[in-house]
Amino acid sequence: MISWKQYLRSEEKPAAMVDALLKTVHLLLEALRLHAVEGDQFEYEKFQADMQKLHDSLGERPTSAEILVTTGAAIKGVEEYNRHASRFLKQQGLEYQAMMGMLAEAVATISKGSEDTVTRLQTIEKQIERTAVIEDIRLLKAKLGDCLGALRQESRLQQEGTAKTIRSVRKEIDQSKERLVGPVAERTEPPEPTIDSVRGSNERQEAIAAITQSLDGERHVFAVAFVVQRLALINGRFGPGAGESMMAAFTQHLNEKLSAYDARFRWNETAVLAVIERSEPLDAVNAEVRRATSGRMEALLQAASRSVMLPISVTSMVVPISNGERVEEIVRRLDRFAGDLAGAA
Repeated sequence: MISWKQYLRSEEKPAAMVDALLKTVHLLLEALRLHAVEGDQFEYEKFQADMQKLHDSLGERPTSAEILVTTGAAIKGVEEYNRHASRFLKQQGLEYQAMMGMLAEAVATISKGSEDTVTRLQTIEKQIERTAVIEDIRLLKAKLGDCLGALRQESRLQQEGTAKTIRSVRKEIDQSKERLVGPVAERTEPPEPTIDSVRGSNERQEAIAAITQSLDGERHVFAVAFVVQRLALINGRFGPGAGESMMAAFTQHLNEKLSAYDARFRWNETAVLAVIERSEPLDAVNAEVRRATSGRMEALLQAASRSVMLPISVTSMVVPISNGERVEEIVRRLDRFAGDLAGAA
């Protein structure tokens, strides 16, 4: 390792060398301050202030001894901050591991038919302990998303099974009454809607209300329809819950791509509607929407005794919401777009 001490302490040191070393020290201090990894906020701000203070203390014409002292103080500051950052990141990893353990324990407690899901969560929990690079974290994130998607599917199937059992019990009760007191007047009851259909209906009304509210102002608001294709084919092959799994996976993808301020609604069985405010023109909004759906999108489906990963294909349309336009016309355009694609699928 080359040491600068012999040059700084030399009686015959040229002024140009001292100036060059001073400039180098200034650049290093500035780089340390700007590129430090952010961990604990308090320690990070303290490190920034310490490096800036050392930078300012050098002045324009420091002595050789002052440069050496400043360099040593900077090295000490970096070592101390590295210890704090390493401890913070390690504690953060332990917290994530504890959270995964709590999640796995909760799933094991509330689930009766989810032994496979619980096992997968516990496996992910153990793998967190061995993660060392960001690629490992990303892989575990993908596995966790698939596992939670399977858990949602299992929960949905349990809810549908419960509703089916209740309808069967009611039917048996009605038949018992008829055998005891004779036939009763025939009555027709609409089928009990599933949770997903109720949610979709409610969210559609909320979406129409959001569009109506946007018509009253001068803001640049757009309604964006995202239609997931081939759902009828997928439901026919993998069962009625497969389409909902595809919709849930796409909705999760859309949540990551859109802003937290963008409103999202379930428009119908195959479409999600976003009501977004943008200052850019229509062409720029269309480009943003294309980017949001151009990446790789997949959904994990359960087929018999195995899991199948299927690609998600989405088509979108952007409708500007102009002041004075009738909300019925906007809804008609959205329904026609979603209906045409659903019919083509």
